[in-house]
Amino acid sequence: MLAPKSLGYDNLFRILIVQFIDAQTFDLRSIKKTCIHIAHPDAKRLIPFDTYNMFYRDGLEESRLNPLRERTLATI
Repeated sequence: MLAPKSLGYDNLFRILIVQFIDAQTFDLRSIKKTCIHIAHPDAKRLIPFDTYNMFYRDGLEESRLNPLRERTLATI
């Protein structure tokens, strides 16, 4: 793609259009295929954009996601 040399990540505006996923429309197959991620604040993980609001925003990882992880590990 031809673009001006002055165009870079620091001065580019992006719009993402993705399906909103909540508890009623949760589809693990589409989440596994997502190519849009958010870097976790611990800088060790990438979080699928589709799941960020449902599992990671404002402490939800501790209150919502960790109990699901524990239940899953208990069944293995």
